[in-house]
Amino acid sequence: MSGLLLGLTAAVVPTSYAQDGMENASPAEEANAPSGALGEISGDGRVLVEGVRQERFFGMDFLGDKGIVVGSFGQVMVTEDGGDTWVEEKAPTELALLAVALYDGGAIAVGQQGLVLLRDPGGEWEEVSIDTDERLLNVSVNRHGRAIIVGAFGTLLASSDGGRNWNDVAPEWAELAASANVPADATGATAEPSMYDAEVFDDGVILIAGELAYVLRSGDGGNSWEFVNFAETLAEGQEGVSAAAPTINDIQIRADGNGFAVGQSGTVYKTTDSGRSWKKLSTPLAEINLLSVASDGKGAVIAVGMRSAIFSEDDGESWQTLDALDLDINWYSAIQVAPDAREMLAVGHSGRIIALQ
Repeated sequence: MSGLLLGLTAAVVPTSYAQDGMENASPAEEANAPSGALGEISGDGRVLVEGVRQERFFGMDFLGDKGIVVGSFGQVMVTEDGGDTWVEEKAPTELALLAVALYDGGAIAVGQQGLVLLRDPGGEWEEVSIDTDERLLNVSVNRHGRAIIVGAFGTLLASSDGGRNWNDVAPEWAELAASANVPADATGATAEPSMYDAEVFDDGVILIAGELAYVLRSGDGGNSWEFVNFAETLAEGQEGVSAAAPTINDIQIRADGNGFAVGQSGTVYKTTDSGRSWKKLSTPLAEINLLSVASDGKGAVIAVGMRSAIFSEDDGESWQTLDALDLDINWYSAIQVAPDAREMLAVGHSGRIIALQ
């Protein structure tokens, strides 16, 4: 495992699978930016919401102007105006909520100890019972209510009814890796890899990503899986490198089929074919841990993480460090293009929601 620490309690910050110790969860949102959206990234930023030091936000999702942010102790923030104003809400739990996904039927939130909560369009929450107590790290849902959850130790669940019922769709991980000629690693992660992000598209295609730079794709709702990416160092059969193979923490794919995956060791991959293949990109910082990425379709890309952030103005062809607010000294775990496509919104430490330009 990539530093994944287990045995969390609600009073403890969810510590990370990542090297620096912070748990990421955020399904990335497809964003169709209008002409003249972000333009040049100025490095300017503003704080929209700030809580106290003990508050931490981990996940965020938008559907039109409506957005939900989730975090520690069941804390929830809701906006109805694209992120200009936020109202605090309390989910029926004291556990940390690590990710949330929205669709027309409501929202699905997941978190510690196998927690799954549903929120109806009227704002009422209810807990759904599932057959696992593993930490659930991310969730995605399409407009038809088909959803996917990824979690610790190979946990992989699918729903076809907006999250009310869930089925185990995890493959036999070691067998799948062997069939794809993915070498086994010394940590045993190929037997039960933790996956940290997921996307389920409206056509039913699913992408999941996680340890050892794994990206897997399913075209049949999770009945079968294929590798579309794994760590090149392992593929080359080098010894002693498996523990250093980077975890992918977040993937984001736009409606035009272009997208990005980010993770440990400054790892950034790009796809131009809706996730069927990935190319590793060069970035300016090799030791940073990137937790989330967003792009606007007009060239602007921002990735945030642990005490660092990078940006591109040419859709990933070149990268620079981003100096804004406290990005270089604190952590932000999720970022998305704002509904008006003129800023990107990020969430993280101290109950913060910030806007980056």
